[in-house]
Amino acid sequence: MAGRIQQGERIERLFAAAARRPASERHAFLEQACGGDRVLRTEVESLLQAEERAGDLLSRLNVEQPTEASGGEAGAIAPGRIVGAYQLQTKIGEGGMSTVYLATRADEQFRKRVAIKLLPLAMASADHLRRFRTERYILASLDHPNIAQLHDAGTTEEGLPYFVMEYIEGERIDAYCDRHRLSIRERLELFRKVCSAVHYAHQNLVVHRDLKASNVMVTEDGVPKLLDFGIAKLLNPELTSPSPQPTVTWHRVMTPEYASPEQIQGKAISTASDVYSLGVLLYQLLTGRLPYRLGDKTPQEIERIVTADEPEPPSTTASEIHQARDRAKPFLETVSRARDARPVELHRQLAGDLDNIVLMALRKEPQRRYSSAEQLAEDLGRHLDGLPVRARKGTFTYRWGKLLRRNRLAVAAVAAFLMMAMGFVFTVALQASRIARERDQARTAAAESEQVLAFMKRVFKEADPTESRGETITLREALDRGSDRLPEELANQPEVQASLFQALGEIYFNLGAYDKARTLLASALATRRSLLGKSHPGVTEILGFLGSTHHKLGEYDTAEDLHRQALAISKRNLGDQHPEILERINNLVAVLGDKGDYQEAVPLARRALALARGLPGDHDPLIMNSLQNLAGLLYAQGDYQETVDLLKQALELQRQRLGAEHPDTAFATSSLGVVLYRQGAYDEARRMHEDALAIQRKVLGPEHPDLARTLNNLAVLLGAQGDYATAERILREVLELRTRVLGRDHPEVVYTLRGLATLLIDSGSPAAAEPLLRESLEIWRRKLSPGNWQTAWVESLLGKCLTVLGRYAEAEPLLVESYPRLEAQLGAEDPQTREALERLVALYQAWGKPAQAAEYKAVLTNPDRTSGSQPRPY
Repeated sequence: MAGRIQQGERIERLFAAAARRPASERHAFLEQACGGDRVLRTEVESLLQAEERAGDLLSRLNVEQPTEASGGEAGAIAPGRIVGAYQLQTKIGEGGMSTVYLATRADEQFRKRVAIKLLPLAMASADHLRRFRTERYILASLDHPNIAQLHDAGTTEEGLPYFVMEYIEGERIDAYCDRHRLSIRERLELFRKVCSAVHYAHQNLVVHRDLKASNVMVTEDGVPKLLDFGIAKLLNPELTSPSPQPTVTWHRVMTPEYASPEQIQGKAISTASDVYSLGVLLYQLLTGRLPYRLGDKTPQEIERIVTADEPEPPSTTASEIHQARDRAKPFLETVSRARDARPVELHRQLAGDLDNIVLMALRKEPQRRYSSAEQLAEDLGRHLDGLPVRARKGTFTYRWGKLLRRNRLAVAAVAAFLMMAMGFVFTVALQASRIARERDQARTAAAESEQVLAFMKRVFKEADPTESRGETITLREALDRGSDRLPEELANQPEVQASLFQALGEIYFNLGAYDKARTLLASALATRRSLLGKSHPGVTEILGFLGSTHHKLGEYDTAEDLHRQALAISKRNLGDQHPEILERINNLVAVLGDKGDYQEAVPLARRALALARGLPGDHDPLIMNSLQNLAGLLYAQGDYQETVDLLKQALELQRQRLGAEHPDTAFATSSLGVVLYRQGAYDEARRMHEDALAIQRKVLGPEHPDLARTLNNLAVLLGAQGDYATAERILREVLELRTRVLGRDHPEVVYTLRGLATLLIDSGSPAAAEPLLRESLEIWRRKLSPGNWQTAWVESLLGKCLTVLGRYAEAEPLLVESYPRLEAQLGAEDPQTREALERLVALYQAWGKPAQAAEYKAVLTNPDRTSGSQPRPY
């Protein structure tokens, strides 16, 4: 991403410099400024030609420079007209400088309907042409499942630009939610997808500037789509036109009801402006109203209201008292029914966290809002999960500060009295609690042990034939029954209950039942926090185990957050040199590695290994974990030799400490086999995988996820040796196992889909590979943050598949867009980056475009590199 932005900046700077020179001097200037960079020069020359065409167009059409307010039907194109390969059907929208038509393919090649956006003849000023080009550039750079996609672009016979977009058949988000009577939870989940689209645009340096209900359409399948980037702003001004943009009246570039205070005042716009508009939209979805009722107010009144008046909390707007005062009680009943609730329930659902979240997004000062749309979505997610939200504490401080400024003397006196009273009560309570704990400590510990033992006896007694009365019950079934009864059986013993929740959660984790483990560990964490506080040492162990469980489930962001919390608490309690710190760091490193964040993960892993080796005493388990973590990161970056050295050290320690048949020993054995395969030692690698499988089948059983990983590694090896039939059979077995145990959208299922697709391409069945890759891409786009390298890798592989199928025009954007993203995140020398580059060369060679193939081939500085799929030690 960074490389693309820098290249775009350079192109625009050269374009601006060349445009200021006479046409006769441009050739010599570009010859010197671009050097031998033919791609750079071609881009600059194309921009110069476009600028000339715009001027010629204006002269040819003899159009006066229109004002921003002009528009109407002047220069409109009638339905039925052929534009490019499309026939216009009917006008479906009209804005300040463009008209949108519903259209279909005129050549009958495709039946799918599209939306075409045209610049009307009356708006064909040089400035509007530049703005139209900027919007087209923005849409071309945004590829997200919740943003309307750009399909095609061109110019009409008159030379007017147009572009073809995805036609969204649906309705605006507020109407959709009301018609389907979505609950508050369902509305929040839908809204979080909108936040994801906005955050993706922000990551691509685009601020929408006109977020509102009518610009978010929802399909009948419940997929929100963000529309209309007509007044969007590129955060990097060098990526826009080099000439000054005229200032327009404020009411033409915003919707006042959704506009932020800085937009209303004409101040600098940032991503925080979109966060504010998201807050307005969220307010509307929750309450059925907008925060402010601007009506027919003058611009001056609107500015005063938006910049000075504080909005009412959503729960107040949805309260019966408010509606009675407003003489709108029937409206509240209608709003509540649309949210599948009664008025009193709606008020209760909105009060508290949701009030604070919405009001934080709507703060007047941009720096006091959520720092990103992603952060807003995360806080809503925490609310849905019953976790503390970021907005709660901040809003209290913010409102207390305002109260203090309004009533300094009165608040100071009341606060002093309350602090004294609270201090006295707290001291007395603390002393009483300490005395009680010291008196009952031994007795309580003994009682807890007896209760835990009694519970476990009841669990295992379930499987006793004398008790089951002929019913065959496995130990796993008995465990399931016991864990289901636990919340009711020990409800009056929270400490004992938390201990059992944790113990059972760890057992389910080791069994590979990660969903069950997550539920139990989350309950243990909530209880321990309520009993001990958030920073107690007894909380960190559960945080770590729960983080690892989310990691196994592919919920990387949640896992990272939990591991960072555990690490911070451990550091506060134990310092930087304690063995527990190592465990916390290694957990965090593992998540960062799977997220592809090698820049942070590798130095952290090396520091953990050095710390493990420097600790006094016997800390081999910590050393083993650190060795494997660092090995996995280096393998992903293509450093196979150091990876082999590290894995051999780890394997030797595991055999000494754990024995040859321990599951961890088996996993390390298979991981070493993967790297040996990459070095060409096929026979030794195969032996490693088969040894690991024998151990795992014996110790873990046929349903454990670790068994699927080793089978996957063996299949990759067999495919490389040309045994495609056996490899395909094993991969399909792995796919069925992982889907059954982990769920279809789990990351390990994606890895299997991707590996199977690669095998099918290599074995001559690319048509069978395409749907697998498209399913993988859909899952990654839904689960990973926008721009993640793993999504780019699947896009590149899909581009290779389409190349083999001869669909070069479809393959080109996938390969061209994915390569720079891999380069930016993994580095130019990473094996996967270089393979993506090789796929580009192969595309243009097969397409008969030798010039483009030569340009990309020149980047490949290592002629000895061999192409091939990149396996991972899964």
